[in-house]
Amino acid sequence: PRAPANPAVSMYAVDSLRQLSLKFLSKDEMAGFNFQRTFLEPFATIMRFNESSEVRELVLSSINNLLLARAPNVRSGWRPIFKVFAIAAGGCEESSSAPPIEHLSGPGAVEADEASEGLAQMAYNTLHRLVQGHFALLVLELTALVDCLLSFVRGPYTEIALGALNLMHHCAANLATGLARDGAVPAETAEAAEAAASAALTRRASELRLGTGGDLRSDEFAEPSLGGLTLQGESCLAGGGGAHLGV
Repeated sequence: PRAPANPAVSMYAVDSLRQLSLKFLSKDEMAGFNFQRTFLEPFATIMRFNESSEVRELVLSSINNLLLARAPNVRSGWRPIFKVFAIAAGGCEESSSAPPIEHLSGPGAVEADEASEGLAQMAYNTLHRLVQGHFALLVLELTALVDCLLSFVRGPYTEIALGALNLMHHCAANLATGLARDGAVPAETAEAAEAAASAALTRRASELRLGTGGDLRSDEFAEPSLGGLTLQGESCLAGGGGAHLGV
């Protein structure tokens, strides 16, 4: 898909989608359904294919407003939300295949770079607020959260990358203290989180060529975070990227 020639059309569509999503998220999603994921996916599609910095900024602003108003009601919708953030971060496959914001050189290119960094900062700020203030809501999509944070770590902006590493440390600290299991979330949610984490561990272990056996232990909630850090460390060593993170 290509963006309309008139950015105003895109911005009108994004705002309409925001209003519909706000109404849609006013009700809880029933267990076993993925309607939120399908409904919010267009935000990620627009973010990926639209080259207008104004439209992308509106997408991020819309997501931020949705989360401020409806974060406790989000269930399956976290994945497309994290995808929007990852695209803005500039360190994932979706962002690498997305069109550049502007096709310019010279001063125009500098402005485009600044616009891209501004979008990454907007996305990071929203994600930072979520992790710091609403971590219990993100437990069911822990692996997706870690992958999103890794997109910021792999991105071209050093300060944001370091901030994302600090957020991963914050996640690991919450998991180590049992926040995801002991009283921070309802018992039924914790049980669902354990099942989701177990499935995520199996996938991650396969990716890392590690074996998993036995029952899920409480400390194994940290595996997605540790696995993500391992992959990023290997990437930095292979590509000489340690300087990028000030190592």
